[in-house]
Amino acid sequence: MTLLSNFGRLTLELWLMNGLEGRIGIIWVCPSFQDSLLARLTRNVALERTFLGYLRTSLTFAMIGVIIAQLFRLQHHSNPHPNFGFFVLGTPLAATFIAFGMLVLLVGAVRFWRCQNALVRGKAVAGGWELVFIMAGSIAVSLL
Repeated sequence: MTLLSNFGRLTLELWLMNGLEGRIGIIWVCPSFQDSLLARLTRNVALERTFLGYLRTSLTFAMIGVIIAQLFRLQHHSNPHPNFGFFVLGTPLAATFIAFGMLVLLVGAVRFWRCQNALVRGKAVAGGWELVFIMAGSIAVSLL
């Protein structure tokens, strides 16, 4: 006997019970979010859109890093200051933005994997350290 037939038999038994207890038992045993194929597909598409948001954010930070590298290198004076100036600080600042972009993509992949595993088990991941990390990191890198 398969799990689906056991599930159907349990549902039928709960429905045939008299009174309010049977109706509450059906709601408790058969949550509606597990029944619909369309609901599962919608959640998976939403999860993919979230990963694409992480990808878009990481590409934005990488592009900002490239723009910083190009603009700070263009402002090269004939006698630049050896320790401080646009030319000297451009490369480390650009590398910081590009590295943070790669880190955002890695965090997005980890979150996608965590949420996918939670959906397979019938649970959902809300919030988490990933969102706080990206927000705090974005503020820290932008203040540089």
